[in-house]
Amino acid sequence: MGKKDGQKNEFWVEPLAGLGNRMQVLASAHFLAEKYHKRLCILWNNNSDLAADFEDIFETVPDAKVIPVTTDGYHTKPLLRMKSERLRKKLSSACSFVTEVDRWEGMTPKEIFQMVDEGCRNADDIYLKSWKPFTPVYEDGKITLEFLKPSGKVRQRGKDLFDRIGVDTVGVHIRRTDHVEAIADSPVAAFIEEMQKESERDGTCRFFVATDDSGVEQELFQRFGKRVFFKGNKSWGRDHADGILDACVDLWALSKCRKILGSKGSTFGMIAAKLGSKELKIVTKQ
Repeated sequence: MGKKDGQKNEFWVEPLAGLGNRMQVLASAHFLAEKYHKRLCILWNNNSDLAADFEDIFETVPDAKVIPVTTDGYHTKPLLRMKSERLRKKLSSACSFVTEVDRWEGMTPKEIFQMVDEGCRNADDIYLKSWKPFTPVYEDGKITLEFLKPSGKVRQRGKDLFDRIGVDTVGVHIRRTDHVEAIADSPVAAFIEEMQKESERDGTCRFFVATDDSGVEQELFQRFGKRVFFKGNKSWGRDHADGILDACVDLWALSKCRKILGSKGSTFGMIAAKLGSKELKIVTKQ
C-alpha cells in the first residue's frame, strides 16, 4: 500500500448492518489489529441500515482512521460512490488477505475465527467486510468494546437519562418491529413476569426500558407506573440520524444499569452488557 519506512501495515474493515452488528465487527477488527500490530482503518457506510456517520456515534479511536464510503446508487451520492468503488477495488488487489466473512456459510464462530486469524497471521495489509463478528467477542475477556466511546452528541442527548440510572436500576431491552426471533420467543408478558420477580426481590428497584415500540412503553407504564422510565422525546427508526443517536443513548444507558433483561437473538442487549461488564439475562416465554 505504498507505506513509508516505519509505518504500520493496515487492517481495513467494512462493518455492515445495524449498530450492534457493526460494533461486534469493530471489536473483532480492533482485537486482530492490536494482535498483529496493524493500524485499524474503518470504511463507514452511512445508509438505511445505520443512518449516521461514525463521528456522530463514537469518539475518535486513537491511531485509527475512518473513511466514509457508500453503496448507494450513483443518483444519490455519485462522487462518493465512485470514490468508494475505486477504494474497494484498490484494497481488494493490494491487500494480502481479503475476505467477506459474512459470506462464509455453515461455519461455527470458532471455525471462522481460526480461518481469519490464520489469514491475518502472515498478511501485510488486510481488508475484511462483515456483518457478524469474526472473533469470540463474548467468550474472550481480552476482546473489548471499551475503545468505542460515545460521542459528545450521544453524551449530551443522554445526560439527564444517565444521571437517573443508579444501583437500583434494572435495564430492560425489549426488541420488536422487525426482529422475528425476539417477538416470538421474548414476549412482553415474559418481561412483565421477570420484572415482577425483580420487584419482589428488591422493593426499591426501578426499570429503565429500551425498546423500539412505543406501545411497549405504554403497556409497561400502565403496569408499573413511575417505577419504569424511558428516554424522553425519543425518535424512532434507524433510517435517520436522530433515531440512531437515540438508540445509542438507550445502549449506553442499559450499560450503566446493574443488570440487563434482554431479548432473545438481539445483539443490542449483549453489546450493552459487554460495554458495562454487567449481567445479562435473556427473557423467554419458557
